[in-house]
Amino acid sequence: MKTNKKSIVLYLGLALFLAAVVAPFASSFPDGLEWVAEAKGFLAKAEVLQIWEHSPMPDYDLRGGHAFGTSISGIVGTILVFVATFVFSRMLSKRRLK
Repeated sequence: MKTNKKSIVLYLGLALFLAAVVAPFASSFPDGLEWVAEAKGFLAKAEVLQIWEHSPMPDYDLRGGHAFGTSISGIVGTILVFVATFVFSRMLSKRRLK
């Protein structure tokens, strides 16, 4: 299957735009799993796996809690997912050619 580079760039640009513009409007309320854990009373028993001492973007935000930081976090996350998907798809396509 041949990939259209223009459509990849277009969709990546759209995803980056949405990440930058829509991310600051995301709900600050807990997600469904966190809400149920709180409602059922076992949220306090949750264990947090600390990989490193300070996260560069805790809760998808840069330090300070401003909309700009949330936009930057959305852009960084979008780029990371795109790169991971691109690398994984290349690995699969090379494996298929063998």
